[in-house]
Amino acid sequence: MNLRRKLFFAQTPLMLAVVAIAGGALYAAVEFGAAPAEILHQNFRSFDAGRSMLHLSDTIDQQVLAASLRGERLRQEAVAEPIAQFEHQLRLQEHNITEQGEREATAELGRAWRAYRAELATEHGLPAAERRRSRELRSAIGRILQMNRDAMKKKSERAEHAAERISAVLAVAAVLAFVVAVLVSAAWIRRILAPLRVLERGVQRLAAGDFDAEIRVVGTDEIATLSSSFNEMSVRLAQYKQSSLGELLDANSRLESVMDSLADAVVVYDLAGAVIAKNQVATRLLGEALSFDALPEGLEDAVSDAFDRVRESGEAYEPSSLDAAVELSVPPAPRWLLVGATPVRAREMLAGVTVAMRDVTRSRRIEGFKGDLVAAAAHELGTPLTSLHMAVHLCLEQAAGPLTDRQQDLLATARQDCERLQGVVEELLEMARLESGTTRLARTTLNVAELVKDALARSSARAAERGIRLELVPSDLLLSIEGDALRLERVLANLLDNACLHAGDGGRVAVGFERAEASVRVVIDDSGPGVPAELRERVFQKFFRVPGTTKRGSGLGLSIVDDIVRAHGGAVGIDTSPLGGARFWFSIPAETEARSK
Repeated sequence: MNLRRKLFFAQTPLMLAVVAIAGGALYAAVEFGAAPAEILHQNFRSFDAGRSMLHLSDTIDQQVLAASLRGERLRQEAVAEPIAQFEHQLRLQEHNITEQGEREATAELGRAWRAYRAELATEHGLPAAERRRSRELRSAIGRILQMNRDAMKKKSERAEHAAERISAVLAVAAVLAFVVAVLVSAAWIRRILAPLRVLERGVQRLAAGDFDAEIRVVGTDEIATLSSSFNEMSVRLAQYKQSSLGELLDANSRLESVMDSLADAVVVYDLAGAVIAKNQVATRLLGEALSFDALPEGLEDAVSDAFDRVRESGEAYEPSSLDAAVELSVPPAPRWLLVGATPVRAREMLAGVTVAMRDVTRSRRIEGFKGDLVAAAAHELGTPLTSLHMAVHLCLEQAAGPLTDRQQDLLATARQDCERLQGVVEELLEMARLESGTTRLARTTLNVAELVKDALARSSARAAERGIRLELVPSDLLLSIEGDALRLERVLANLLDNACLHAGDGGRVAVGFERAEASVRVVIDDSGPGVPAELRERVFQKFFRVPGTTKRGSGLGLSIVDDIVRAHGGAVGIDTSPLGGARFWFSIPAETEARSK
């Protein structure tokens, strides 16, 4: 017997139960429908005949009364039709005796009718005698009506009780039939599924690498055939494992073990962006769905960006700083992931991209602690530096007495160092405020040309000391942006100081601006040595200085520039300058775009 027939027979008890319940319901419906029909058939004819006789007796009485009022004798032809109809209804009643005592009541009705009719037939009948006979007749009719009314009520009550009994019996029978059918079907299905459980255990053993697993199922159905196929597959897999391909599988298994041992979440994508491998850390951190559109917001952009970089360049991509880390909201506390990517090659061809998501939460916390420490240290240094600068200045003014030339030189040097240290402290405080996110920009509408001219004017004295020529490239004088004037002035001041610092004595610094799509782009060119391409992304990191440079600086100015520009929703970067040095540029959304944000 095949599996289809077994399943059919397993459902047979349930089908029989349904048929039995349907039969019981049909029987109940027939019974409920027959009871009212029986009541109507047995009693309604008598009841209808009685009401008709009452109506006809009323008609005859009215004719008698009318004749009495006119003082005339009742004419028989006036009541001939009602009398004929009454006798017809009386004969119907005499042939429809259904209840006990109804025959006697019908006989009494016949006698009352004959007495009533005899009174009508007398030539000198008195109305009083006729009324007495009429009351006797109506009383006899009323007894028959009441008898049939009571009979219909009793039969209706019996039908109701019968319906209740049938309903109870039907409910009990349905429950019993359903329970028996379920138990029998469950036993059959359990017997049918027993080989499937054996097959399941065999598959589990095979999945665990036990290629000696063998299934024994007796029968000729599909499950037995599947078990034979499984045993044959197990034998072939055992042979396959012993071949060189089996060694390749072992190597792949070892590779998966290595991936699972990594602390970073690793996902391998093919060039179309489909996931082809992942380790347990990635699954535990992000779940089973690791395609780009299934990743959390924020992480999706970082992963797709790293993937695109490697796919387009064919080179590994590694973030330059912790600032590129993405916050991932996972219980019990948020984590920060730094996303990098490396190419996967097959026969010297790019075949995929491996994306590694490193958990840098601890490093971010340490970085935040360092920022807080720097801010606190800078704040604490501010007051004593101000006092020291004031004291040196008063000494140089000879407020504490006359000085020798050597003392004046030393104090002048000390004052310059105090001023430089105060600048560093201010930069540290500004950097801490920007990184904490507590600083709010006081946005106003700014004319770019005026902003650049004011910055050039403030830097002109320092540039003149070193013989550096400052130039303003002509541009659109009506361009405007919305931003914090003081902070954008600091951006221009830092970039101009940096350009003057590296342009060298007698060098050139040129400043220009232009509309670039939805932003205004400001460009600062210098004639200095420039910045190597491999270091351009690191220049905006805190405390970074180009190796080999002898120029003095805190290493914070460009980092502050980057923070301020990004706070405005803009971007900053470095290119090669037409003057031979570096071109620093930053872009800020134009006035209309800034308002729409």
